[in-house]
Amino acid sequence: MAPAAGAHPVQSWYLDLIREVNARGAERSLSDRLAGRLGGALWSRCLREWKPSTCRSLDNAARQLEGLAERAEESQISDPPVQLLGTSKWLGWLGVDFGGRALAARLARSILPPPFPGPAQAAATLRIYGVAVCHVRFGLLGFEYCACAESLSASASAASVAEDLCALR
Repeated sequence: MAPAAGAHPVQSWYLDLIREVNARGAERSLSDRLAGRLGGALWSRCLREWKPSTCRSLDNAARQLEGLAERAEESQISDPPVQLLGTSKWLGWLGVDFGGRALAARLARSILPPPFPGPAQAAATLRIYGVAVCHVRFGLLGFEYCACAESLSASASAASVAEDLCALR
């Protein structure tokens, strides 16, 4: 099914994403998998309090992590998260740079526990979880406000993101 004429590229990408997720027929729903991964209390809070601005905060943090990855490549540092930030500062950094969005910072701490991934992988992980929460929280109609989906649509195929969403445990 071709996208509607004049459809926004992110909307078309998201429709492709929904088709891909449905075609994979995940054993458990995305909501159940997120509840299992995040824990009941954090997931309940996401369902109640998640807003487009929370997702924007997560995407901004991902952009900052990508900046760290670029600087690490330029300086040829082999272990960027520890070398650039130090293990003790990593979680503090995540908590500080979310624009006062405690929910986004708490989600990030939950999905990025030690050992820390490289900055590029951490950025991708933040965005995948942002897409997952936005998908469950807002569904197709409110998804146009998902900053994480917009960023991923520029760099990843809907099929690869669907695969990542279906792999969430």
